[in-house]
Amino acid sequence: MIKNLLLVSVCLLTFSCMEEASQVSVDKENIRPDNGKYRVSFLSQKHEIPVKMTLNGDSLIFHNSDEEVKLQIRYFADSFYVDIPNFESHLEGIVQSENTFKGIFVKEYAEDYSIPFIATKSDSSLFDLGDGSHLPVYSKYAVTIYDGSKKTNAIGVFKQNENQISASFATETGDYRFLQGVVNGDQLSLSKFDGSSLQLFTATIKNDSLTNGVFISGKGGNYTWDAVYSANAELRDPEKLTQLKEGYSTLDFSFIDLNNTPVSLSDERFKNKIKIIQITGTWCPNCLDETRYFKQLYDKYNPEGLEIIAVAFEYGNDTLAVLNKLKRYKENNGIEYTLLYGGKSSSSDATNAFPMLNKVMSFPTAIYLNKDNEVQKIYTGFYGPGTGEYYIEYVENTNKFISTLLKELN
Repeated sequence: MIKNLLLVSVCLLTFSCMEEASQVSVDKENIRPDNGKYRVSFLSQKHEIPVKMTLNGDSLIFHNSDEEVKLQIRYFADSFYVDIPNFESHLEGIVQSENTFKGIFVKEYAEDYSIPFIATKSDSSLFDLGDGSHLPVYSKYAVTIYDGSKKTNAIGVFKQNENQISASFATETGDYRFLQGVVNGDQLSLSKFDGSSLQLFTATIKNDSLTNGVFISGKGGNYTWDAVYSANAELRDPEKLTQLKEGYSTLDFSFIDLNNTPVSLSDERFKNKIKIIQITGTWCPNCLDETRYFKQLYDKYNPEGLEIIAVAFEYGNDTLAVLNKLKRYKENNGIEYTLLYGGKSSSSDATNAFPMLNKVMSFPTAIYLNKDNEVQKIYTGFYGPGTGEYYIEYVENTNKFISTLLKELN
């Protein structure tokens, strides 16, 4: 069952410097870690990225602020395997003692992608709290993330309870979901692991600014960032980033469904319906957040005439394997609306699949159609529940918009 045991062994050696306890023999079979709270430390790009986790029998939960990522763990002698079904990823490794297990986080669709970790039973803080002193953090910042000469604007939203902090960063293509951390003196530290993305943010608090920021994302993302307090921080309007090309007013397409059967927007079942076209991907955490919201929207408004058609752009060259993956994703998340396969997982492939659009710059992107398939709105990105007030506003506005479109049918 353990597909990369040799790789596990190599990766574990890189963690030897992080151990405080002596090595425990891994020859003992059927060893199981105790139930309880664990501190999981991932090692990526010479940075430790800590996350909280709870283990209870064959289930484990990663905690990211208000989010809980629930997974199942399977044991084989002294080894373990944790499937992460929504994101084609898994954890695997070796149980070292009743209080410690080690392994790697693997993205199965990405070439040579593994990140080592160690999980130790502990209820200690994610990050060092020092003497307990902490500076205040504002609730909102205008943020700039630097990738060489490239700049990405974002809005940082923070909630502070003494030295504990939760946060998210909203960008024009989505958000960084649920981040959790601490303030130690003037040092801010945040992290998360949601089964797909592994992230670390650090910065120095200086008056109304956050400076010297470091942002580590997964195996290869290494950026700098800074921020300044701004109660009125804004990004470009997500409804104006992707547009119809001149000469187009309607949408049309044909893609295969999960049974490899062509499905067209012009099919009888979609006629005289209000429709949302969701450009998505199973590898995309923001897309999963949007899918969970769209599921609620569909359950509420489908009886009144709403159809949602998700078009997924995926990793992999084997169409049958991709369709099986999509079937699994649909079943895991209880998706009742239509799910189609659009092509490879890139913005260029999505743009080519929708030639009436000037571009597809983000997964997800949602296109709202009236009963005549005329485009009423195109929404780039998604502000998920981790963004607090932005998510609440988005849900309220979208529900009102759908209600207005449905009035056309009456």
